[in-house]
Amino acid sequence: MLTKLVRASDQERIKRFVNVFVERCTDVAVAVPDAMRNGPTDGEGWTPWKPVNSPIVDDDILAFESEIGVSFPPLFRAYLMHKCLLMTEFAVVLPETPSDDPLGRLRQYLTLWQTEPFFRNHKLLPFAYDAEGAGPVCFDIAHRRDDGDYPVVRVDQGGMQAESYCGERIAGSFSELLDNIENELLSYG
Repeated sequence: MLTKLVRASDQERIKRFVNVFVERCTDVAVAVPDAMRNGPTDGEGWTPWKPVNSPIVDDDILAFESEIGVSFPPLFRAYLMHKCLLMTEFAVVLPETPSDDPLGRLRQYLTLWQTEPFFRNHKLLPFAYDAEGAGPVCFDIAHRRDDGDYPVVRVDQGGMQAESYCGERIAGSFSELLDNIENELLSYG
């Protein structure tokens, strides 16, 4: 559920994004929590799913941010707090937010922040993954914008060993990344 941590404009923006996503993307997944089930599982193991309100509240976000020592961009907070979503693979695989563990996938991405010195040294906070398997997609927290957003950088895990490598900027902000994903979704017939 969206709350006081999320500006009204970001609430409206994320609602529009989720509506486009739900209208244009697959509504079946292999692992679907009971609260998100929208029909029986077929013979191949696919279950229809529906978005449900996110159980994440302000205190969950603030505790998570305190734990990692970084504030998320406002629109990313909105993404986490609006709806529980599955099958979030676009050019970037955004973290799925299943109703039974809405922060679980994000925690998996963030283990790199805690275990791989490259990310801390370059101030790159992993929050997603490249859909083609190149590597993590990160917030460039060294370059926080006035609106609280960050540039978005893709890290090719093969390039991390080079001393001068610091990733490739793929969007000027999380907002721009969502715009790009939404435009891609809308381009589908």
